[in-house]
Amino acid sequence: MLFWALVFLAIPFLLPVVSLLMQSRLRRRLGSLEEEVNRQQRTIQELARTLQALRSAAPAAATPPSKPAAAPLEKPAEAPLEPPRVPDCGTGLNSRAVIR
Repeated sequence: MLFWALVFLAIPFLLPVVSLLMQSRLRRRLGSLEEEVNRQQRTIQELARTLQALRSAAPAAATPPSKPAAAPLEKPAEAPLEPPRVPDCGTGLNSRAVIR
């Protein structure tokens, strides 16, 4: 009985300490996340500047020459397909017989 009384009396003192520890860990994680976002933003800005420099350095008349359109190839007429001949194996069936 005395044990449970001490546990219940300790709870109001332990919970704030646990809460403060969890809060400090969360602040540390949030700080590292903010640093990562700032690093990514700097990288994006650097890439945008590089892209702008490449676009301005490229000559405007550097379009590839257009190729004349090739005449479409005519597809040859296809002959109707004939089923393959099956040798007569003594079954009495014709070589063109359809087996269902």
